[in-house]
Amino acid sequence: MKKIFLFFCLICICIANTFAQDVITLKSGDEIKSLVQEVGTDYVKYKKFDNQTGPVYRVAISNIFMIKYVNGTKDVFADTVPSVSTKTDQQSVQSQEKNQQPRVDTDKKMYIWPPKVEKYNPTNILNGINANIEIKDSRVIAPKSNVEATFTQISDAIIKSIIDTYGEDFISNDSDIKIVIEVQAYAATFYTGMYRGYTRYVVTIGEKEEIIEQENFQFNVFGDSSGKKALNKSFNGTNMKLLQFLSEYLKHLQ
Repeated sequence: MKKIFLFFCLICICIANTFAQDVITLKSGDEIKSLVQEVGTDYVKYKKFDNQTGPVYRVAISNIFMIKYVNGTKDVFADTVPSVSTKTDQQSVQSQEKNQQPRVDTDKKMYIWPPKVEKYNPTNILNGINANIEIKDSRVIAPKSNVEATFTQISDAIIKSIIDTYGEDFISNDSDIKIVIEVQAYAATFYTGMYRGYTRYVVTIGEKEEIIEQENFQFNVFGDSSGKKALNKSFNGTNMKLLQFLSEYLKHLQ
């Protein structure tokens, strides 16, 4: 009986060691079974789980979606830009951001649900100013995606956010102020145990161009409801940034 108990304990230890690994989930959806050695500012250093006596590898934090540690805890990484120390470096980073493409993974199925607009606080900060607003669709949607929202529903929701904030008189086709809102991304993507909601606009007013985007993560606790929550948070967060940008830019025209 004692031998059986010891044999059972040995099996339990072997099983525990088999699963005693950290899992690095990349934004591409790939997973790295590893033993994390160090989490730095820009990189994570790790050893491959199946070669623990081998070399130390590193992966950029900007490429990491999440790390699930052996003790069950998780680190979820927001998009980061490497630290800069000079004005020239900052201008270089800003230039790179202008040229970067939307951070969408077209190899993964996308979930596109109708947006729900949050109620924004109305403001009269732009009294006497109106604008001609055009909304364009330049999204790239992965094949076999679950598309339940038309672009008309998305653009109508953006317009509703603007009208709720500035009033119906703000939008006028006769205005000399032209605002183009190009929707480059609006989708949720499923990763291991979690949804990522991502919305991105490129807003153009005259010669001024601004990239406005937000991503939100939601643990997959309630299935599609979790995905819809992540997507809606990213949508309304992006709209809030859009309204802040419009207010700052247009108030100087009064």
